[in-house]
Amino acid sequence: MRELISTKEVAKKLNKTQRQVNRLIQAGKIQRVEGAMTEAGGSLVIWLEEYIDKFGSKEKDTRPRVEVGHQPYKDDWYRWAENGWISKRPLAEATLFKYNRALTVFFIKYSQVNVGTLQLALEQYRTDQYGARHDVYSALTSFAKYLVKNNMENEAILNEFKKYRPERVGEPSRVVCDEGEIEQIFNHINNYPRYSAYSRLLNRLIVNLLLHTGIRVSEAANIKMKDIDLKGGQIFIFRGKGAKDRIVGISNQLQHVLKEYLEKRLDTESPYLLINPQGRHLVKIQIQKRIQKISEQAGVEITAHGLRRTYATLCSKAGMPVEYISKSLGHSNLAVTELYLMTSQKAVVERMKQIELPSG
Repeated sequence: MRELISTKEVAKKLNKTQRQVNRLIQAGKIQRVEGAMTEAGGSLVIWLEEYIDKFGSKEKDTRPRVEVGHQPYKDDWYRWAENGWISKRPLAEATLFKYNRALTVFFIKYSQVNVGTLQLALEQYRTDQYGARHDVYSALTSFAKYLVKNNMENEAILNEFKKYRPERVGEPSRVVCDEGEIEQIFNHINNYPRYSAYSRLLNRLIVNLLLHTGIRVSEAANIKMKDIDLKGGQIFIFRGKGAKDRIVGISNQLQHVLKEYLEKRLDTESPYLLINPQGRHLVKIQIQKRIQKISEQAGVEITAHGLRRTYATLCSKAGMPVEYISKSLGHSNLAVTELYLMTSQKAVVERMKQIELPSG
């Protein structure tokens, strides 16, 4: 049976509150009739008898129910994303992991990926939780692109999704270290009494690696022994952000620390460079926590990503062309690199004083 009824009547049929019915409408499970209103001013919806079967009624229904949704396609979406069939290139391993996790959580609550469920999923997070909101949005957008590619959705859904792209609240943290603070960090690492000899060496390598190459934390965690060419003075970064490969150089200071670490690296079957004192691979979150602890103990405000920004800023001060800095960071856009270059107003003024231009 198909009829137009008010949301209030739907609530009575389903033994739910009107707020719960509105959520079903937002999720696309009950179709609202645009522009149609009741005499009392409420919304009209298209009511199908099978909605009682799907969402419950006042009387207990023992008939088997069949849920139809997008969740069965998640594994196929993963295959498409992994092979680069959704976008121009395959998703990076870390990105694929985040998206897959976000979709797994999403499909526990919702069966369909649409504008309504996107809104509901984003509403679970505060507006200042940009990272979590962005991960959910990006994962659902990727899945929506998969649906469009497989003719299960109209391309218009992607334009609708763009309206709900999360925005940062306030300026993102862009803390960088100056030379004095870097010295303070290394003084702490070299003299802190509670570090074992191996932990001290590992911490020195981590800070030097991020500071002297500007690589991302995820890229540092994924470096394997075979990726290091000490003789050639370079490290191969395999499938960085955007699944792009690149090569970074090894400075003289980093090479010294790297050689010392490799001589004392724990004997393990792990192919990865960074090994913790227990002989296991040091993953991204563990590196971030180590930097956080060093920051707190040394009394210097810095993050693992802040060391990457510090690398870019110090390279710029040393006169390295922005194009070179951009390449070493793995950026495809110079505008992004320029955001990393934390040039102070004082430095700009001093440089302007030194410039000699023609005068009349």
